Amino acid sequence: MKTVIVLLSLIAIIQASSLKLRSLKPVHNEKVFGSNEDSSEDLFITGGDIAKRGQFPWTVFINIDNNYICGGALISSRWVLTAAECTYGFGLFQLYIGMQNMDDDEVGRLVVITTNRIAHEEYDYNDFKNDISLIKLNHEVGMNDYIATVSLPTYSMASNDYAGDTAIALGWGLTSDNDTQVNRDLRFVNLTVISNIACKDSWGNYILDGNICTDATTMKSTCSGDNGGPLVTADNILIGIQSFVATDGCQKGLSSVFTRVTHYLQWIETSSGIKIDP
Repeated sequence: MKTVIVLLSLIAIIQASSLKLRSLKPVHNEKVFGSNEDSSEDLFITGGDIAKRGQFPWTVFINIDNNYICGGALISSRWVLTAAECTYGFGLFQLYIGMQNMDDDEVGRLVVITTNRIAHEEYDYNDFKNDISLIKLNHEVGMNDYIATVSLPTYSMASNDYAGDTAIALGWGLTSDNDTQVNRDLRFVNLTVISNIACKDSWGNYILDGNICTDATTMKSTCSGDNGGPLVTADNILIGIQSFVATDGCQKGLSSVFTRVTHYLQWIETSSGIKIDP
């Protein structure tokens, strides 16, 4: 059995090099791979830097049905938090935990294959409302120098909108609007959180209490391949899950939109059994 799992892992890594990126439109939510059309809505790290191995040990690479890629965050030894768009309607999830570069034979990296997921019961694929999901691992994963859990916010943090704070977005997605292939390395970018009122200048009524946004006027953003990836504070608290960005491209200056984790703490606790601190 162990040999089979290792073989599947190697096959999945090879396939990841040819995985085509998921393109999204807020209204139609079309699932298009490798589209170069101006109307596609891509989600990737632009203007960022390559992360060092173990720098963000909770970041998870998700291969979905051997066709789509997403990011996620390890929030316990059994649970990964991601976006509902990354699990809704899909069946097989290969999670690479402790991975920095998909080509390297990295010591301490784990691959877990599972079909267990819980998308928010009120997720709306037309406009990304309640874009949050949990993936349950088949077994507990052990922690090491390259695998660790990220801190969840406490209930007392729910009133903080984080506007003006610097946060870090992570992912393996494209690095510019001109790219067509997934990035081999985990990248990160420092972004400034903006208020939901300011975010509505870009997105209008798409922005709800369950969203948190970052400024993209500096040409730094998230894009295709980063869907579901984490947004963390400087002290490594998970405050956002990548949801969507501009249809015209990620370097057009329109705000990046995430699912606001503090808005869904009760749902996370009820669905996973993870105890959220007061």
